[in-house]
Amino acid sequence: QTGGVTETHRVYENCIDEQGYVVTDGNCAKEPWVEVEPASVPCVEDKAPYTELSPENMLKIRGDVVDITHARGKTGNGLLVADSYVLTTADMVNKLENSYTVKTINGTTLKARAVRYNSAKNTAVLRLDRPLTYSPLAFATKLPSIDQEGFIALGQESGKNYMDDNGKIHGYRNSEITGTEVIVDTLVNQVSRGSVLIDKLGTVSGISNGAKQTKDGMDVF
Repeated sequence: QTGGVTETHRVYENCIDEQGYVVTDGNCAKEPWVEVEPASVPCVEDKAPYTELSPENMLKIRGDVVDITHARGKTGNGLLVADSYVLTTADMVNKLENSYTVKTINGTTLKARAVRYNSAKNTAVLRLDRPLTYSPLAFATKLPSIDQEGFIALGQESGKNYMDDNGKIHGYRNSEITGTEVIVDTLVNQVSRGSVLIDKLGTVSGISNGAKQTKDGMDVF
């Protein structure tokens, strides 16, 4: 019932705070992937980038970005990576009340449960209660170049869609805990947790790390 919480609330079993949420503040630096519920998580389908980011292709990408609401009201975004699985941030996950509502851009509403999370990388996988039609996307295999332009940040909040389509890579932030984070001069993380960063051909270049921004207000992915 306690989820492994100690009296101090600052020492965790599998990085869980006193409310049951996964902690991603760096206190669990060596935490591996943790299984919340038994599930066979599929491999992400490999796909080539789009040849152009036409309105039709952008609509496909937007359809893969979903709105997530935890049973206690915490909200964020996620990315469909298979017909029944969503990639999101680990700080959305609550082990004491593992229930989420997922809503697509066209209004379809489903239930979901977390099956895996990694607190160090602030990453989690949710399993939907039924399959969805989705559009497989290309995923970047290397970091973008500094000063590279044409990046787009996509997010949702309470049914509203947000897009910043003039992003430029300003640099990186490296940590033994989180790895390398990309700093982009977009502003979607002001209103959205788990927003998605794509390049000008629709390749996924990052997912925001818990709505993080720099002191200068730039998004961190």
